[in-house]
Amino acid sequence: MVLTTVDAQGRPNAAPVGVTRKGSELRVELASGTRSLENLLHNGTAALSIVYDPLVFARTAFNQTSADMFDNSHRWRVPAISGAPASIMVSLVSRHPVARDDELGHTAFQRLAFRPLRAEIPGFPRPHSRRFAATLEVIISLTKAEVAAERGLGQLIPRIQETVEENLAIARRTGTDSPTEEALQLCLRELASIRKKERSGHARKA
Repeated sequence: MVLTTVDAQGRPNAAPVGVTRKGSELRVELASGTRSLENLLHNGTAALSIVYDPLVFARTAFNQTSADMFDNSHRWRVPAISGAPASIMVSLVSRHPVARDDELGHTAFQRLAFRPLRAEIPGFPRPHSRRFAATLEVIISLTKAEVAAERGLGQLIPRIQETVEENLAIARRTGTDSPTEEALQLCLRELASIRKKERSGHARKA
């Protein structure tokens, strides 16, 4: 899903997140220091939107949002994603620090629990296609590559790039819609930018 929040000045921010449910609570993990977490700690309210457009996921993952991506026609305290088939306004009820150690090193998170307040469901749910799933895997892999580059773990990037290229090939084999192709082009530009930064950092160290 895509999580939207607002800062103290009312400016919206959006980020793709994984959501789980336990009882009546919805749970999300956010890395410490993210804008989404800062906004939530400021006002405690957010919106979760179901999104089927991979371009929305790509733009939110790479911090390339624009005003037209947000919709507040429902007059919630925070906007949802424009055109979302379903959105839920939620209130933060608890948070707990957690940490993860993996190939990218040590990462601190906050495990957040939300209480649903309102829901808008103007459309019908539908299953994800293989093309959509493959495109999301490309986006997820690129966020890992970005973290690896920032942490000086450039040795991980070639393997991550292989995963990107494998899923890119699957996505292009299984459909031709223009929003997905635009999302894939955005991903390729992001990959080129990551590789350029990684090579530049390596050259400075040398």
